Amino acid sequence: MRMRWLLGLAAAAPLVLYGAGPALGQEGIGGGIGAYGEHSETGTVHGVVQRLSFPRGLLEVSTARGTIAVHGTPDQLSDYRIGDRVDVDYDDYAGIRWISGGGGGMGIGGYGEGSYAVQGRAAGVVSHVNAARGTMTIGGAEGPRIFHAHPDDLQDVIPGQFVSLDYAKVGGARWVEDVSPGGP
Repeated sequence: MRMRWLLGLAAAAPLVLYGAGPALGQEGIGGGIGAYGEHSETGTVHGVVQRLSFPRGLLEVSTARGTIAVHGTPDQLSDYRIGDRVDVDYDDYAGIRWISGGGGGMGIGGYGEGSYAVQGRAAGVVSHVNAARGTMTIGGAEGPRIFHAHPDDLQDVIPGQFVSLDYAKVGGARWVEDVSPGGP
């Protein structure tokens, strides 16, 4: 009997480690293949907000079975407060959950004049893109710099491409507001 329990635990371990399945307060799993920049699963996390980090773009939700991390732009995260009971729709990009509804930058509404973010502009050659993690690195006169964005905003960005972008610096992290190929 104990051996059967251990085998069952071993089979369930990947589900717990990767936070997949309804046991962690999620539902609505489904989707496509998960190519570069495309989500492979969608779902909803039900629970209470335990932690918010605007610079890291991180929302942690406590559910009946554990804490689930969901990433988002600072503009998306501004809708949440610690202690809120929430239902967060997400898209899964290579095992990393992002709040649904990305693709369009952070929006000027959240980071306009007088906000708590410092505005900036940059241009350079893209040296690295990790859409699932929401990062890209560009080179320029100041050396390589890392920028953060929702995966939907990075789907047309490729290494070797010259881009210009507007960003908001939130707690030391540069969050892309708009990115376009070519110079300023």
